[in-house]
Amino acid sequence: MSIVLKNQIEASEKSAEQLEAELRQSHLRAMFCHDIQDLMKSLVGQFDNLNQDVERWQQDMKTRSPDSLGELDCLGEGWDSFYRRLALIFEKVAASLQKLEKLEFKVDGKREFLLAWRELRGIVCFPRDRVIAAAEQVQRGDVRPLGEVSRELWDRSVG
Repeated sequence: MSIVLKNQIEASEKSAEQLEAELRQSHLRAMFCHDIQDLMKSLVGQFDNLNQDVERWQQDMKTRSPDSLGELDCLGEGWDSFYRRLALIFEKVAASLQKLEKLEFKVDGKREFLLAWRELRGIVCFPRDRVIAAAEQVQRGDVRPLGEVSRELWDRSVG
C-alpha cells in the first residue's frame, strides 16, 4: 500500500474540513474558489492514483498468486478504506462546490470532479462484506443467470 497515497488522502481530508469550515465562517472570496478548484483537482488525481495502484496489483496477480489470502484481504481492506475515505471527502467538496455555484462562482474542473465522484460512488456503493460474500458465492458456483435475477427483481417491485 502506498504510504504517499495514504498521506495525500489524510492531507486532503484535513483540507476539505478546513475549507468547509472557512466557507461557513467567512464571506466567500475568489481565493476560496481557487482553493476548492485545487482540492478538486488533487482529489481527482488521488482517485486516479488509487485506481492505478489497484490496476498494478491486478496486473502483478496475473503473473503470481498472492502469498496468502491474508495478503489479499489486507490489501482489499486498505483499498476499500481509502476509497471510502475519498468518497466522504468528495461529498464534502461537492457540497462546497454547490454552495459556490449558488453564489454564481464558476469553478473549473467541475466536470472531471463529478465524473470521478460518480465512479467512486459506484465503487463504494456496496459494503465490502457483501462484495466478499458475492465473490465467495461465485467461487462456489452458486450463481444465477442475470435474466432470472432481473425477473425476480421485477416481480418484487410489481407485487
